[in-house]
Amino acid sequence: MVVRGGFVFAEPTASFDVYVIIDQGLCASSSIDVGRLMKHLSDAGAGAIQYRAKNLSKAKYYQDIQPLLSLARSFRIPLFVNDHLDIALALRTDGIHLGQNDLPYEAAQKLLPENMILGVSTHSLEQAVAAARLKPGYMAIGPVFPTTTKANPDPVVGTDSIRNIKASIGSIPLIAIGGITLENAAEVIRSGADGVAVASCVIQAKEPAIAVQVLKERVAVAKAAREMN
Repeated sequence: MVVRGGFVFAEPTASFDVYVIIDQGLCASSSIDVGRLMKHLSDAGAGAIQYRAKNLSKAKYYQDIQPLLSLARSFRIPLFVNDHLDIALALRTDGIHLGQNDLPYEAAQKLLPENMILGVSTHSLEQAVAAARLKPGYMAIGPVFPTTTKANPDPVVGTDSIRNIKASIGSIPLIAIGGITLENAAEVIRSGADGVAVASCVIQAKEPAIAVQVLKERVAVAKAAREMN
């Protein structure tokens, strides 16, 4: 159990097999009810959720994520704040995800309470090795494939980079991100990733819960096959 704001909650356990990024812009353009989407994701067994809203003001992001955090706690699924460390600290969310252009990871780590997970973005072997020294809760590498959900994405890193990076960072969970689909998820797991981060392939699916279930199955099968080799 964990106490937040005077209330007691069951402590959610983060799993990074299937990490769903709820992109506010994508949801708005597709008229998606985010609360209902979160229920589908929870029912399907998504391991963690991140709320990403690059075009919202900090005040609007703070306003929007509060009801989502309440839902996440009731569903017992970890919720990560994207970029806004101050909001994560104020609301005592389960985790914070920071990019290369946000507050330096080492500085952020000094501010985090012990039970808050720090996730970091990397786009190259050099960045991954540097981030690994801080032992973050997980590390994202990407974009592995071309992606349309981010403006001005970094260059594609490909699956070969996953192998090299995983060999260099040890036990830190490595999450592949960028252009991940139902069709290529197994490929990135076979390449060494511990999980996949997805946005459009789940959010825009006709049945998001089924998409998550398919991803979970394909990730599990690919991991089992990898361990047998």
